[in-house]
Amino acid sequence: MPPVFHLDRYELCIDQTGGIYCIAEIDLVSDSDNDLLKMIHEYSARKETHFNHSRLHYGICLTKMCKDYLKPNTTSSKDLNLVIEKCLNTSFWEQYKLKTRIKEDTKCHTQEQYYPIEPIDIVVAVILLSIFILNLAGSVYDILIVKKNNSASSCMFNRLTPPYAAVLAISATWLRFAGSGPFWEIVSSSEDKLELISIANFQKKQSPLMKRIINDFNNYVPKVVDESLAKMTFVKSSDMKDRIKKASEYYTVGRNPVQGEFMLFAFESMNKDLKITDELVHQLQVVVTTVEMVQSYFFFWDDLEDNSLTRLNKPCWHLVDNIGMMAFNDACILRSYIDEVLRQNFNLEMRDKIMNAYHQLYFNAAMGQHFDAEVARSRNYDNYTMETYDMICLLKSSSYAIKSPLTLALILSNKWNKESIDIVENLAVDIGILIQCHNDLIDYYNTKGKVTGKSGSDIQTGKCSWVAAAVLENCSAAQRRIFIENYGNTDPEKGIVMGNSTKIVNLQNSSQFTCVKQIREPVRSSAQFVTA
Repeated sequence: MPPVFHLDRYELCIDQTGGIYCIAEIDLVSDSDNDLLKMIHEYSARKETHFNHSRLHYGICLTKMCKDYLKPNTTSSKDLNLVIEKCLNTSFWEQYKLKTRIKEDTKCHTQEQYYPIEPIDIVVAVILLSIFILNLAGSVYDILIVKKNNSASSCMFNRLTPPYAAVLAISATWLRFAGSGPFWEIVSSSEDKLELISIANFQKKQSPLMKRIINDFNNYVPKVVDESLAKMTFVKSSDMKDRIKKASEYYTVGRNPVQGEFMLFAFESMNKDLKITDELVHQLQVVVTTVEMVQSYFFFWDDLEDNSLTRLNKPCWHLVDNIGMMAFNDACILRSYIDEVLRQNFNLEMRDKIMNAYHQLYFNAAMGQHFDAEVARSRNYDNYTMETYDMICLLKSSSYAIKSPLTLALILSNKWNKESIDIVENLAVDIGILIQCHNDLIDYYNTKGKVTGKSGSDIQTGKCSWVAAAVLENCSAAQRRIFIENYGNTDPEKGIVMGNSTKIVNLQNSSQFTCVKQIREPVRSSAQFVTA
């Protein structure tokens, strides 16, 4: 079928001497029965799903496409219609054995046409000029005043506007865990390490509520699980209940509840005069339990998709008792079980808010995992950019590590509103990227699981990690060839080659590296404020 829309290049047509450009609506016709035209009409009759292919919309450069039919000084609309019709009849007959009929409202433009300036044009010009001047003034102010006082604002991701609660939570949890490993050694200074000591001293001053919730974590998680399973009378199989309990506790019990601790710091800082009751303690224990079980849920399918061997210094769940692909089903059961625990322990309004936060987290993380897997599977290293990396970080680590705990703290404090949402959204982007950069570099050095208890697999699976994106951003052509030949390969020898070649590339030239160093400045100054 002929294309419904066709546009010749307008500027190239008008710029040539005597250029004429016409916009026309064209009806397809035939002097006799034509099978193609009959098929076009039948196809176009389904207007709810199909374009009308019997009426075409064309922009035609007459001086180029129809020059054999265009006579000098042809300017009238009627004559130009005839030129277009003759021109198209010839080409359409040769290709489709069809003819054309041009509608009379054809509009043509020539180089010589003059368009007078009207009052409305002046008004629009003044408005646009005012907007331009205001933007120019704002840019000059930003460059000369704001950036002079805050060097971190030059980072494209730096939109940090943390309230006291968020600063307190980040400084006392995530920043402390970022204070070790190869990435931190690269971006940190002696001042950073001194500040981490201050944060560690601050942690010794934890409140009674914090100590009660965090220090007793491994004891109350099994109790929360057992109590909720006992109330699930609709599950008749004792074997199923045993499996749910084992899956719920396998990764959850025995690890440091970082997300739960983060949430509690934020919650306490928002509620300074809070009266501690047994009911409050129980609800906080339930939230900390479920937020850590959400992490276990992510571990199940992340380990299976990455073919990981160990997590938390023990075999991954899918390798236990030949569970294999059933780990995906266990993850689905665990996700539903988390909702059930919340239903049993919170009123309708609070429960719905918490569950909505979790469901948004599931959705974002699933999309992030999709992009993560698709980019790795494509092996198109042109897509291994910092932009792609940031998009994946935003959906995965930023959403889970920062946004989710702060969201829960705000919900429990009844302070979840438009203003707080904006603050959390801005804060999560930057710190989430920082955390993921740190994790990626640890994975790079941690192929045998000696650092974190999880075997690193980014190189073998060809992930778009910070290391990969930074190397491709800074490597030479020869280094890029070595990267392409060896990255994403399970051969141990190729992994060694990758490690040696990557060390040659100066990762500190990475744009993301510069951004991370700038992101830490507001967090560092905030930490000084909190620990003072």
